[in-house]
Amino acid sequence: MPEINKNNFSKFCRTKEEWLKQELRKQILEGEFMSESKFPIIYASDVISQCNSEKADLSMKESIKGVIQGIFCSPVAEVSVAGITALMEKHIKEFDNLERQEEKTLKGYAIAVDSFAFVRIDYRIWAYRHEERYAFAVAGVRGVLNVRRTDWNEFLNAYTEILRLGFPEDISQEEKQKQMIKYVEKAQRLFKLFKGELAI
Repeated sequence: MPEINKNNFSKFCRTKEEWLKQELRKQILEGEFMSESKFPIIYASDVISQCNSEKADLSMKESIKGVIQGIFCSPVAEVSVAGITALMEKHIKEFDNLERQEEKTLKGYAIAVDSFAFVRIDYRIWAYRHEERYAFAVAGVRGVLNVRRTDWNEFLNAYTEILRLGFPEDISQEEKQKQMIKYVEKAQRLFKLFKGELAI
């Protein structure tokens, strides 16, 4: 790793941001991933990313949410956006114990519904600590699931995890359950439709 100082800190961050984007592009374009993944995709959007080398802490919420909002096509996917953001925020707790001059990269994915599409969101998060200062970069990509090669029960397990994380904390358990049932029922109808098991 090159020696990092205040003059090249931002450049180093931008370089890492581009590296994250390249890693995601490489993954989603590989034939092996497309053919062997539990949640295979038909095609993917361009990679969206952000980096920040100015903040003195690891408060990445705004950047993470900005990337996720940019990935989703539907303006009414608030629960999915909130759920995936919350999942990523839980994930970045692994950065809490970074030592000075240490960097770390995390990766993961989430399954959701975006309007009338079933999507897989793959993401990468990188952070580096220099003295008491941090740099981080976030990148994500939206892939449309190949529903004909996706198992409903596996999809449901992944999707309900995102739903549970996506509701406001002040919502009652009863209302949360009602809303979850509504989202799942819509997803199931779409799933059957795309598999050719349900007439329009």
